[in-house]
Amino acid sequence: AVIATLKPSITIVLRYLFAFLNHLSKYSDENMMDPHNLAVCFGPTLVTVPEDQDPVSCQAQVNEAIKTIIIYQDTIFPSQRELQGPVYETCMTEEGDYCDGLQTEPVTG
Repeated sequence: AVIATLKPSITIVLRYLFAFLNHLSKYSDENMMDPHNLAVCFGPTLVTVPEDQDPVSCQAQVNEAIKTIIIYQDTIFPSQRELQGPVYETCMTEEGDYCDGLQTEPVTG
């Protein structure tokens, strides 16, 4: 419901970011960045705590919210069919290969 209130351009950027964070968390055994750790890093930047609230006491709730979005990003955000724009695509390449992870629709004028 909250996502529907955002501008489409903001939703597209958030969809891309959280898809990337979800992908990154899948390698947490190598990079130590599970959804919780990513939420601790990105939560304070992505969620502003109201001035009348204590940021420290709210941080656990912010972290849990961001962690949930990272885990369930594919069901939270609209698909490319529902909202045209770039989507994060995972790509595994050999060293030296090029991978274009940004899928966009051609611009028609």
